Amino acid sequence: MDYPAVVASITKIDRRFIYLLVGLAVAIPLLLAHQAEVEPTEESMAFHAGVSTLGEGDVVLLSTDYHAGSASELNPMVRAFATDVFRRGARLVVLSLNAQGTGLVEAEINKIAAEYDRTYGVDWVFLGFRPSTPAVILALSASPHSLFPQDFRGNELAELPLTAHLNGYRDFSLICVISSGATAQDWVIYGHGRFQCPMVAGLSGGIGPAFQSFVDTHQIAGVLVGLRGAAEYEQMLELPGEALRALFAQSLTHMLFVALIVIGNISLLATRWIENAMR
Repeated sequence: MDYPAVVASITKIDRRFIYLLVGLAVAIPLLLAHQAEVEPTEESMAFHAGVSTLGEGDVVLLSTDYHAGSASELNPMVRAFATDVFRRGARLVVLSLNAQGTGLVEAEINKIAAEYDRTYGVDWVFLGFRPSTPAVILALSASPHSLFPQDFRGNELAELPLTAHLNGYRDFSLICVISSGATAQDWVIYGHGRFQCPMVAGLSGGIGPAFQSFVDTHQIAGVLVGLRGAAEYEQMLELPGEALRALFAQSLTHMLFVALIVIGNISLLATRWIENAMR
């Protein structure tokens, strides 16, 4: 066997073959519904513990402040959180401080509400979108009806059982912010900082580490970060879903990349060693 030729050929693998391997590494876990097993972080467990304080009839404010580019990370958090809230018999008021959030969230929560036989207007309401984040957060403290006279569907808030007597943050047992940008910090500063509202957050992986100080100072009770945070929450709820499958696909792809890099470097070094030995 011509070992030098075999080793050299490894460094010249057709890139289309590599693309095929990557595609299989992503597709197989998703198609076969294979799921990762993860060890929850303290921050994720604190998030779950914060939601665990909810009881029958409690009202929760959920702000979904993210765009389509972060939906793969944050949509699973929204689904898991809404499921957790409805399981506990709590009620949900949803809004968005990102214009794209309205199209990403309402259908998802509507589907979950139907699974748990929750009635719109009684058990949950979607307020819709408003711009100017700090002003919205401050206005919600005392006059949510003036800020949102109607919900996203055009219903008068004063006529819906859930929101008819809503007067501000004192009526919410918990605030959950799921965000891909600076609005999460605004909620901490203008929501918790001024009105001491109990708060948890779900954040995209890019901004998650910047909020560790808020967790350490207990301004946020707990935080989920990125796809892994969503997967940890699903596992704690014993509700395996998209995040756990996607995390397994992501991990498998990362391992493939590492293996290809190691094989490629070993092959290159071996080729040079054989060439030098044959001179």
